[in-house]
Amino acid sequence: MPPSFSEGLCPWQHSGKWGFIDTSGKPAIPFLWDKIYDDFRNGVAIVQKNGKWGMINKKCEVIAPLTWAEIVPAFNDNSDKDPGLFMVSDGAKWGLIDKQGKVVVEPVWDEILAFQGGVFPVRKGGKDRMEISGMGKDRKVEDSGLWGFIDTNGRVIEQPGRWREVHNFIDGRWQVVESGGTIRNPVNKALRYQDGRMIIDDTYDKEREEDRRVKTKLEAM
Repeated sequence: MPPSFSEGLCPWQHSGKWGFIDTSGKPAIPFLWDKIYDDFRNGVAIVQKNGKWGMINKKCEVIAPLTWAEIVPAFNDNSDKDPGLFMVSDGAKWGLIDKQGKVVVEPVWDEILAFQGGVFPVRKGGKDRMEISGMGKDRKVEDSGLWGFIDTNGRVIEQPGRWREVHNFIDGRWQVVESGGTIRNPVNKALRYQDGRMIIDDTYDKEREEDRRVKTKLEAM
């Protein structure tokens, strides 16, 4: 498979270390790194050395010190916009840094999901796991924490407290589950971000309820 280049550079391993080559095959970034997260994006690359992650530019200058337990781009292939930020973990909590390595949001959140629809979903508390009861009758969430939303500046749009789960981002809406519902009969909502606030859309729950009715009718046939 031919090398994959991004921004004119391609990750390359030599003698057990990683660096980058240019389109002519010549080394462009020295082979100094134990791991490289991905290609160059927005002029920076995420690199690891001695178990810690940081970021470098195309001059191989360290712009985010190699002090982080994890660094992940704050957008994915489904994101509607690249906020130019990165999710970082100090090993316990998550925050955000910018392309210059500056901390935008201190690591205070237990989890941050990728940026979509103008916001980041954030979780406080919990271990985010689900279990099945001993009788196999009811699933229950054990200390799953609660979700809220922040903007690219770290401003809290909605404090974690109402939402037990945050699901997919579809048609400009985050799919969420209200904390007051049960596992068997969850209260599903949809949220969208507009004019600096979150707006609840009940359409999603109505769609799910219609799906349940159709499923029940089919099972009864």
